[in-house]
Amino acid sequence: MADQVIPASKDAELVAACDEHAARVAGPGGHERFHAMIDALEHAYPR
Repeated sequence: MADQVIPASKDAELVAACDEHAARVAGPGGHERFHAMIDALEHAYPR
């Protein structure tokens, strides 16, 4: 939906800002650690 109203240049700016924020909050490799934790939890608690 947002793709229909946000220009590509602004979208790129928002993605970059989001990436910078994630790196500051979670630190280097934080995103990957979160995914590993989710995978481990899914394995420990199958649906």
